[in-house]
Formats: sequence, structure tokens, C-alpha cells
Amino acid sequence: SYFPNITYATLVVRDSNNREIYRKTMEGNRAVVGRDEIAFSSGYQIEIYHAEPGRVRLSPSATGILDSQAKTAVFTITPAGLKNNQLNNNPETALAERLEQASLAIAAHSTILTAEYASQKDDLWLGVMALSRPLRDILYAKYYVYFSRHNELPEAPDVPEEPEVPDVPEIPDVPEPAPALYPLWQTGRTYTGGDRVTHKGKNYLAKWWIGPGNEPGLETTTGAADGDGRPWTMI
Repeated sequence: SYFPNITYATLVVRDSNNREIYRKTMEGNRAVVGRDEIAFSSGYQIEIYHAEPGRVRLSPSATGILDSQAKTAVFTITPAGLKNNQLNNNPETALAERLEQASLAIAAHSTILTAEYASQKDDLWLGVMALSRPLRDILYAKYYVYFSRHNELPEAPDVPEEPEVPDVPEIPDVPEPAPALYPLWQTGRTYTGGDRVTHKGKNYLAKWWIGPGNEPGLETTTGAADGDGRPWTMI
């Protein structure tokens, strides 16, 4: 051993009140290999000392979290991931990058893309929900076409049942609408930035790649042309 009779690594976990709830010390020789499981939540801190910090690894791997030169590192557990208190990284930025890769993987897998429910879709939704606003709302609008059907915004109120509608007089004949200016929007088609469509008598422009089922004209899909996170804009 290169580190005989000295501390090689230490792991300490503290709760949100800074109370130590776990400590593990490993000597440079005669260290006993084991596995411990402890409960933790957002706000807890993890302190790691390692005599060879370049050997510390994250799984899954991520950049901007570890300092290979610092023997002691303190991390804060956040809903979006680990924050290195010394490096002051932004966990939400790293999570947003991973969510983009996850959405591309779903879009590239036709079986998962067309399934009503899939674990990959649920994972994407959970990741978006871990973000704070306004980033959460922007990515929800961007990725909602990839969510399982049972995934909804937690703030969404229950929709009351529609009351019975009384009989109304027959509607007089109306003239046929003018021909559509652009091709009619199709629910099963994929659109790319610059595509123009007509839907329900109104015309829309696709701002970027849009997956199947992303209907224009809805509040969650249609907005301004300045990149507010919604894929369609009215023209």
C-alpha cells in the first residue's frame, strides 16, 4: 500500500440541519470492503475526502461536478442533482443537457415514441419536474409530446364534468370556408423549423423540429416568435 496506517478516504453525510448521520473512514491498508445504504433527501450534504482525488468517479458520469485536484469536496443534494459547494456548478444546467439527450433517444425509438406509457417517458417527465421555474415550464412545453399519457403538471386542477347542453335551434347553413393557404396540419406527421401549416382556419409556423401529435393553436404549443419555448407561432 502507498498509504499505510493513514486515512485514505472518508465519507460523511449530514442532514439539512447539519447533523452528521453517517461517517465512513477507510485506511490506506487493511481497509474492509462493504456496502452501506442510508436514506437521504434534498438539502443533505455529502463530504468526501480522498487522498487521490483523481480516482474519484461519478456514475453516471457528469462534467463540472468533481475537482480532480481537491482532496476534500462538499456536495449539496438538490432536486436536480449534486452541487459542488466549492465549484458552485449549476445542477439544473447539467440536468437540462441530459434531458435533451433523453428526448432525442425517445424520438429515435419509434416503439417508445408511439407507446402511451414507457419508463423512458416517465423518467423524462420526472427530470423536467425536478427543475425550477421558468426552466421547468419551458422544457415541459418542449418535451410534453414525449411524456406518458398519465404524466401531467401537478398544479393542473381537475376538470369538472361538462353540464348538459339544452337543445338549440338548428344552425343555418353557412358558406364553405376559403381554401387553406398552407397544407393542413396532420397529427401523425413530423415538422421541421420553417414549415407552415393551416389548422382550424388559422395559419402557423414551426419554429423547430416538432414531433407527431404536437397540435398547433393550443396554449401549451403556440406562442410568440421570439423563442418562448413553444414550438408553433401564428402567422
